[in-house]
Amino acid sequence: MSKVNAVLKSLKMNKHFSQRVSHIWQNSPVDAVYGPIPQDLDPKIVSYLQENNISLYSHQAEGIKRCLAGENIIVTTPTASGKTMIFNLSVLNSMIKNKKARAMYIYPRKALANDQMKSVLALEKALEIKVNPAIYDGDTPQSQRGTIRFRSRLIMTNPHELHHCLGTHYKWKKEFWENLEYIIIDEAHMYRGVFGSHIALLLRRIKRICNWYGGKPKFVLSSATIANALQFAEKLTQEDSFSLIDKSGAPESLKHFALYNPFMEDLEYYLSSSNETLRLFHLSVTQGLQTLCFVGSRKMAELITYFSKGSLNKKNLADLADKVIAYKAGYTPGERREIEQSLKKGDLRGVVSTNALELGIDIGSLDAVILAGYPGTISSTWQQAGRCGRGKEDSLAILIAMEDPLDQYIMKNPETIFGANVEKAIIDERNPHILFGHILCASAEMPIKVERDYPYFCRNEDELMEILEALHHQYLVSPTPRGWVYSGKTRAPELVSLTDSDMNSSFKVICNGVVLETIERDKVYDEAHPNAVWIHMGQQYLVKEVNESLQAITVMRKDVDYYTKTMKEISVSNIKEEERIVYSDKHYSLCKGTLTVTKHILGYKVIKDDQVLEIHNEEFPSTSIDTTGMWIEFENGFAGLKNKDESVFYSGLVGIEHALLGISPLFIMCDRRDIDGKTSAMHPETKTPAIFIFDNFDGGIGLTDALYITFDDVFEKAAYIVNNCKCKDGCPGCLYLPQRKEENMSINKEVTKRFMNFMLKPSVH
Repeated sequence: MSKVNAVLKSLKMNKHFSQRVSHIWQNSPVDAVYGPIPQDLDPKIVSYLQENNISLYSHQAEGIKRCLAGENIIVTTPTASGKTMIFNLSVLNSMIKNKKARAMYIYPRKALANDQMKSVLALEKALEIKVNPAIYDGDTPQSQRGTIRFRSRLIMTNPHELHHCLGTHYKWKKEFWENLEYIIIDEAHMYRGVFGSHIALLLRRIKRICNWYGGKPKFVLSSATIANALQFAEKLTQEDSFSLIDKSGAPESLKHFALYNPFMEDLEYYLSSSNETLRLFHLSVTQGLQTLCFVGSRKMAELITYFSKGSLNKKNLADLADKVIAYKAGYTPGERREIEQSLKKGDLRGVVSTNALELGIDIGSLDAVILAGYPGTISSTWQQAGRCGRGKEDSLAILIAMEDPLDQYIMKNPETIFGANVEKAIIDERNPHILFGHILCASAEMPIKVERDYPYFCRNEDELMEILEALHHQYLVSPTPRGWVYSGKTRAPELVSLTDSDMNSSFKVICNGVVLETIERDKVYDEAHPNAVWIHMGQQYLVKEVNESLQAITVMRKDVDYYTKTMKEISVSNIKEEERIVYSDKHYSLCKGTLTVTKHILGYKVIKDDQVLEIHNEEFPSTSIDTTGMWIEFENGFAGLKNKDESVFYSGLVGIEHALLGISPLFIMCDRRDIDGKTSAMHPETKTPAIFIFDNFDGGIGLTDALYITFDDVFEKAAYIVNNCKCKDGCPGCLYLPQRKEENMSINKEVTKRFMNFMLKPSVH
């Protein structure tokens, strides 16, 4: 019996596991489909392929053919299908034929560039051409940068480095920008939401520089499967013609995919999702499967690792415990690369990771992947599950449901995952909060001439002029005979963060003078407040001090048998309505507009074995964002009730909020944490009971705009789930959200159902 079958047997025969397995799917193994070598491919490359017995899969052959024809392409074939071969051979073919040709590879993370450099160097050597490929990122020493800018024909970089170095484009050889034939964007699906909006504008800045030098690069995008691939590629790159390659010719081995529900109806007892994750991770690694476990947060990665090591040590499996480790973005680059290499060589048995390992870093072929909670999109689910089974051996993926409506919906409707549907990738390149920053950076890269440059950023000249004048009033840009130029005192890129994980907005976690890792500013008081338990590499620490001026968190090493969790509250203010749909016969209105969301941290809990030991009421600094949202205002007479029935109103409205938040990620490509909500029994500004759903990002990114447009469909699906759930008082399958445990208890399911059914298919006026 294979190791995978041994674990499958436990899932089917062990009473504890079998009661919680809601569905097991398996694919039909697929043989490879090959395509002909494109006729225009250089003889050197053809010989290389023939001498090494390399046959091109059909999608690789088609992709190379379209690249050689000068087309922009986006490739959305599955994980490990050989997408890299398409752009590597196309780029090197161009460089053989044109000695001046240049290429830029853009990866979302440094680790991917380091990983892919090896294959490019091997091809350069095999083809005997001089490309001088080089990585140009934050780790590149200043002493090497000048040489790279002058000699390298192929640059591997990332958005953060480009953001900071475009202002010194004049230091590069003119030929680089003039002859930049290809811009490769790997893992393009990562560029959605806020990050995607930033990258769309960053690419416009790059194109503006290239065009000024006379260059016009072609784009090759590699992506996971998304529903709107062509539209997404065109919006991201501002190119109006792309070819889509989505039919894979790569072989697929046998994969088993189990859906595991810790909250199945009629269970004798329940354990938390984290406890069930620990059990399944323990089962997998002790059965000999090299296992990667994806979790939703850095803290959970450390907690699962810590308790897993403890469990293995208690069973006298210390050698195995030493082969289990956490992986997360806060670790140093050296630590992460060491873990990646150890995983690839087989030295590690189990790794518990955030989505930092979701991308195409080469970590070899794993036996099993465990997903602790639905990752937020079907696309990400298959990206993570695709990390196992890259060879010919069977593999196993397990999705463990969290206690929220979306996960529970998936458990009851497995076709959501195993059907053909995937989400759209949403970006909003016109987000004013983001747009202002990139126009500011563009003015520092070269003078902005309104009549020449408005198409890169705005709909018309007047719109760009309005933004430049607003920046001028802030003393950030100035008009000159050459155009508008940056006039601020700080380097322009330092004023604009592509993500909250930029180093200038991060805090260092320090123990005895040694930096352990970093944490984003907005997570400091949530995860690393004074007296919080901090876990690093499976070891526990207590937070002693948070120093705002030094952006430093001081911790001390200490083993404890508990962990901490903050208590939070949200308030909504400064509501500015932009649109309204009035459902007069139903006595409510649907609105959208802008608002301010303030998050207050009111203290923390000390928790052991899922039991609260202590509650510490202590207010930490609050954070506010100005964002976009939609909201529902309820009038007197709604569902036959009066506003004086405030407690009844509130119990039903909270249920509606939870139902909408739970199902929304099925309609838009977002993480469940990208949107949030707040219910008010009587909001002081609207003067009505109200439910608010908002983008969880400063400036908003268009997510709730999309929900507003499709509200009837979203609401109908949410109502269907609530009406068809068999529970009496509410449960994780319909109304309970894991991050809102106290609110869950205030929901009256019958009132929620009454309200939602009253609202279904209303007349619009």
